[in-house]
Amino acid sequence: MTLVQSGEVIAGADGVTHTGVTCFRCEHKGHYADKCSNGPGATLHQVEAANAVMLLQASHTEAIVADDDNANHEVSDFTFTQLPSRHELIPSSWVLLNSQLTVSGFKNPNIRTNIRRSNSQLKVHTNGGTQILSLVGDIKNFGTVWYNPDSLANIFSLATVRKLCCITMNTSVEAALCVHRSDGSIMKFIEYRSGLYYHNAAAAVQPNCNENVIDYSFVSTVANNKAQFPRRREIEGADKARALYQKIGRPSQQQFEQILANNLIRNCPVTVDDAKRALLIYGPDVAALKGKTTKGPSQHVPTFNPLQVPGFILQHHSDVTLCMDIFYVRGHPFFHTISRKVQFRTVAPVLNRNKATLLREIKPVMAMYKSRGFNISDLHADIEFECIRNGVLPSRLNVTAANDHVGDVERSIRTMQECARTTIHCLPFKRLPKVMIQALV
Repeated sequence: MTLVQSGEVIAGADGVTHTGVTCFRCEHKGHYADKCSNGPGATLHQVEAANAVMLLQASHTEAIVADDDNANHEVSDFTFTQLPSRHELIPSSWVLLNSQLTVSGFKNPNIRTNIRRSNSQLKVHTNGGTQILSLVGDIKNFGTVWYNPDSLANIFSLATVRKLCCITMNTSVEAALCVHRSDGSIMKFIEYRSGLYYHNAAAAVQPNCNENVIDYSFVSTVANNKAQFPRRREIEGADKARALYQKIGRPSQQQFEQILANNLIRNCPVTVDDAKRALLIYGPDVAALKGKTTKGPSQHVPTFNPLQVPGFILQHHSDVTLCMDIFYVRGHPFFHTISRKVQFRTVAPVLNRNKATLLREIKPVMAMYKSRGFNISDLHADIEFECIRNGVLPSRLNVTAANDHVGDVERSIRTMQECARTTIHCLPFKRLPKVMIQALV
């Protein structure tokens, strides 16, 4: 397709060029009216239905036909195809995005506004005939485009669109060209099976459909609030009221109105109506809100009702054997106990392994068991716990031989360390602080 600007010499349909002759049909020089390539009866505003004869590829080709019910059918033919007058090759609601055009042209008058005659003309040569475009229209947020109701389709020039909007395409997700408009919305040009990239304007207009609405925003702006008061004097009075409100220490709205109503400020030009108008336009003062807002009430703590230990357990397992030992996670020591049969575990971080530390950790554990009705009859531990034998009386302490360990607590330690390592390896950190490791275990 060739685009030729008006004013050039164009040969007639017989191939002969007459330099000094001007065609009264197309107003171009070079041929007589009876030899005009636009055909008999053609004018600057319209091309006859004969231009609907389109030259298709010399192979099996599909054409898109929109009937009266907006249904899509296929028309298959070779070389030339003459479509019925009530059909169109491409639906008028479709907008194509073409990378081989340098100008944009539309045929649907409902898509554009302000259709008018242009100061210049554009002549379009195609394999189906010639058209002269002399009308233009405006597309919102795009600009001026050429208009011809007898054109083949509504076409956007890719070179022009990309200067106004960002265009992206990710074929791994969808075969479509996405035009990101300035308002944040996306105009999607989907690939048709024939290779065209189209945007269906009719499907995009759904005023009563809320399926694509992500969220609503109800915002009251100062400009909209000011628009409710057309008189400039009212806006100036509200500004003076807000300035006076801030100068006198931002009292409450009720106190501020009482000060103005009782004329406590001499020769004050601000009235009560100005104060109310300032509140309506600007809303509550931000500094007053931050300074006078009190902390909300704390959450009520419910009464703790401990669960009672089942009587069967107290009857048959009141005497408890407690196993204890020290284990490490990332070099940090932990004191660990587990009771036989009951299988209750306790873990506490420790600083060292001396006698005072061991007694300080074992005493609360023994007191906890006693508070729930259990009696710690004996304790099993490694030989390093020999130093606290007298400190745990009357409970009996049994220590293992050298290089030996208590199997119950060792198996529990293995479980604790595996859980800790599993959590540590799933974290994206190479180093963990001591406090984090203690909380993790």
